[in-house]
Amino acid sequence: MKIYISQELENGYDHWKKIFDSLESQRQEVGIKTIVVACEAENSNKMHCIMEIPSMDVVKEFMTRPENQEAMKNAGVKMEGRVMIPLAD
Repeated sequence: MKIYISQELENGYDHWKKIFDSLESQRQEVGIKTIVVACEAENSNKMHCIMEIPSMDVVKEFMTRPENQEAMKNAGVKMEGRVMIPLAD
């Protein structure tokens, strides 16, 4: 299954991406594969991502881990504007 994620960033895409990349091995351990991640051409504070995931439950559990909550906070993710949409192939 795939999922589309969009979220607003407080500190810009480059800052966020460094922290996102540092968590790649943790995502791989739970079966989450990044397909594409980018910011809008005209807005470096708006991130878009498509991932291959085992299930929505895996993603929700992963994102609620305390260490990942802290990483998202440090990356400047604005939690209130997050969009997560499961996609059909």
